[in-house]
Amino acid sequence: MMKKLIVSVILVGLVLSGMAFAPRMALAGEGDTWTGDVIVIGPDGETIFDDEVTIATTTIVDVDGDKHHFFSPTALGALDEASWSGDFEYEVEEGDYGLWITSIDGYENEGGCGWMYKVDGESAEVGADKYELEGESEVRWYWSGM
Repeated sequence: MMKKLIVSVILVGLVLSGMAFAPRMALAGEGDTWTGDVIVIGPDGETIFDDEVTIATTTIVDVDGDKHHFFSPTALGALDEASWSGDFEYEVEEGDYGLWITSIDGYENEGGCGWMYKVDGESAEVGADKYELEGESEVRWYWSGM
C-alpha cells in the first residue's frame, strides 16, 4: 500500500512538473522559422555581409539596454542574425514608431544619410521590427541619402 502511494505521488509530481514547463515550451515554439539571404552594403558600396541566415524568435537589445522580444521572423531579426554570423555590430534605438537602426558596422546615421532596407527589392512601408518575413526572400540593408 505504501509503495503504491509513493509511486502515485511521484507520478503526480512528474505530471505537474511537466505542466509547469508546458507554457514555456509552447512559447519557445511559437512563430515560424525563416531562412533567406541577408545582404548589407556599406556607404562606399562595400559588402559588409552576404550570406544565408535562419531565424525564428529574436531578442534585440537597444542602445538603452532594453530587451525587445520577437516571436516571428522579422527584417530586424535577420540583421541581428547576420551580425552574429558576420561578426559586425549594429545599434538600434527605440523611437515613437518602434525600433530603428542608427548604426551598422560603425557607420552611423548622419544628417540626411542612414540605413534603409528592402525585402525582395521592394522598399518596406514599416520599420524592420514590424516587417515579418515569410517564404524565401532577400533582405538587403543599404546606406541611403534618405
